[in-house]
Amino acid sequence: MLDPQNRMRSWLLVTACVGSAILCLPWDLELSYWFRSLKIPGDLNKFIQMSEAFAHFLTIAFVFGCLLWTDVRNRSRLMIGIVFVLLCGVVANAAKGLVPRVRPNAVDLLPIELLPDHSLEVWGKPLSGSWFDEQFRSFPSGHSATAMAVAIALTAVYPRGKWFFIALAIMASVQRIESASHYFSDVLFGVAITLLIGLIFWPRVKPRFDREAIADRDLSPIPKAPL
Repeated sequence: MLDPQNRMRSWLLVTACVGSAILCLPWDLELSYWFRSLKIPGDLNKFIQMSEAFAHFLTIAFVFGCLLWTDVRNRSRLMIGIVFVLLCGVVANAAKGLVPRVRPNAVDLLPIELLPDHSLEVWGKPLSGSWFDEQFRSFPSGHSATAMAVAIALTAVYPRGKWFFIALAIMASVQRIESASHYFSDVLFGVAITLLIGLIFWPRVKPRFDREAIADRDLSPIPKAPL
């Protein structure tokens, strides 16, 4: 994640996400209708719906709270990860107010005569959307940005769980499309935002992160609490 090879991989992922999102823009509505028309098996569909928890503020707060309480050796590094998650979430959600975009589930509620003819008609004028009107806060996906940030933060502390964390972040992003909360491009841009922030954030905290890792390894065994 922090070495030059992984930085190059991150730049390639950012490019792939942004490029794919741009390609999806003219077809977002059609892609949304197509994906929701798929017959996802019941148990898999339930798992997709539950995956939203990986990107939900309360669940994230609970998970990191438990880790801070129980994993004393990694508290300093977990705190750095929490800062990263908060930063990604704030930036992604702040971006929603810049360019309003009608969510797919809001388009579904429009009368037939007001339905957009193509995907580019779901955009509003820059800075014209309400910050508090959820139906205009589709772009980008804050959940996807946050879920990927959680995956990166947890991977930094617990590298063995890398693919498990990434899988949960992907499933949380899929849930945003399946629930008609976001378009494909919203999710891809959300992930790209987190990757870009990561490329700026982690190199700056790497010296401290490494020092905390060394300090954690040098800690004497933590005494057990008396029974």
